[in-house]
Amino acid sequence: MTMTRVALHRSPACRSLQILGLLCLAVLQGCYGGKQPMVGLMTDLGWQDTGVAQIKGIILSANPKVEIVDLNHSLPSGNLNESAYLVDKTARYFPSGSIFLVLTDSMEKPILLETTQGRFYLGPDNGIFTQAMEREGVERVLDLTPEAGPADLPLREILATAAAQLAHGTKAKHLGKPLRQVTRLKLSQAARFGRKITGQVMQIDHDGHVISNITSKTFTENPTGHLIRAALDGKNVSIPLVRNFASGPDNRLFGFFNSEDELEFAYKGKPASDLMHLRSGATLSLTD
Repeated sequence: MTMTRVALHRSPACRSLQILGLLCLAVLQGCYGGKQPMVGLMTDLGWQDTGVAQIKGIILSANPKVEIVDLNHSLPSGNLNESAYLVDKTARYFPSGSIFLVLTDSMEKPILLETTQGRFYLGPDNGIFTQAMEREGVERVLDLTPEAGPADLPLREILATAAAQLAHGTKAKHLGKPLRQVTRLKLSQAARFGRKITGQVMQIDHDGHVISNITSKTFTENPTGHLIRAALDGKNVSIPLVRNFASGPDNRLFGFFNSEDELEFAYKGKPASDLMHLRSGATLSLTD
C-alpha cells in the first residue's frame, strides 16, 4: 500500500484571517481575562466618619485598578453572631475569586482566609468568618501580622494593603504565615424534640422582621397554612405560617419561610421584634 504525503499550502487570505483571529483573541483577553477580582467591603464603620474612605484610599494607593464594592457598612458593632451571619449570607452570592475585607471593632490579629470555593476573606481573628468557613470549607488561613515595621500599624491598613496585593495577583500564601488555629463562634443549630422546636434569632432586619435559623426541614411536614405556638414572655402565642410576606394577614403577627428557607416573623406596619420582645442571638421556642 502506497501512502502519499500531500503538502498543504495556506493562501495569503487564509493567513490573514488567522492573524486577524489571533488579534481579536488578544483584545478579548485584554478586556476580560485580565480583569482583577473585586474587593467587597463589609464594616461597622458607617458613613459619617472617615474610616471607609481611609480603607479605600489605602487600597487604591497600592492598586489603582482594583474595583471596590461597598457591601455593608452597618454591621452590628459588638454582635459577632449577627455580623458573621451577614458576612456569610452576602458573600455566598459572589463568584469564586472574590475578595472580602471585613472590619469590625476588634483588636485581634489580622488574618486571611482562603476557602475551598476560592473566595478570600480578610479581617480580624474574632470568629466573624465562622459561618463562611463551615459553608465553604477552609483551604488555608494566614496570619497577616507584619514581621517588620511599626508594631502599632492599624488593622485597617494591614488588611487593606493585603487586599490590594491579593487583587493584583499576589498568591495568598505569600501574604502571611500559616495559622493552625483560628477563632470560631459557637453557633446553635435548630433542633426538634417531639413537637417542640428550638432555634436562634439570627438577625433583626431594617423592618424589624425577626429572622431565625429554623428552616422548613425542621418540621415533619410542610407547615405553611398551619398555626404554630411560640413561647414569648412566658406566654404561648399562636402564629399563622403563610406562603410569603404579601399573603400575611393585617393586624397580626405571622411567619413565613423567606428566600433562604429561614423562618421569618413579621407584622405589617410594626416591627415584629418589638412585639415579640426578641433581639439577635435570642432563643426561639416553638410548638407545631
